[in-house]
Parts: sequence; C-alpha cells; structure tokens
Amino acid sequence: MSKITVKTKVKLEKIDLDDKGVREMLEDKGIGYELNRQSWSIADEAGHAYVTKAKPFAGRQNAMVVQKQTEEDMEQNTLLKAVHFTND
Repeated sequence: MSKITVKTKVKLEKIDLDDKGVREMLEDKGIGYELNRQSWSIADEAGHAYVTKAKPFAGRQNAMVVQKQTEEDMEQNTLLKAVHFTND
C-alpha cells in the first residue's frame, strides 16, 4: 500500500491507497471508453483537431488530441478552451 498526504483546510489526513485497485482502475476498459469519448468531443469542439491515440499505453489508458493550429487558433487558444470539465 502507498501512503499519500492530503492537505485540507482543516488538517492533514493520511490516505492509504490500494496499489492493486489503482492499477486496475488505470487499466480499466471503461476508463478507456470514457477517455475516447471525451477526446473526440474535445477534438470536435476545438476544430482543426483529431484524436491520435485513445488506447492502453504503458499500463494505463491514454488519449491524445492534436490540433492543426491556424493563426486564429493560436491567438484564441481554441484547443485549451475546448478542454473543460463538466458534470455530464
């Protein structure tokens, strides 16, 4: 088991991580599916973008979005703005 320390406003708390459980989560196909879905959504929203990989890599799920940036994309940070977190 790994131990990490989490600093909160109240006090420091120690959390025990289940290494096997974390590894299983990182390798889970459901996580990969969600990464794939999110990466295509980001690519669509950013424009001039595509997903280069959305597959397991080095023991964990991975997805990468690449944008062929235009001058406007660079000025407006369109890829950065397309990466946002929502609760949907």
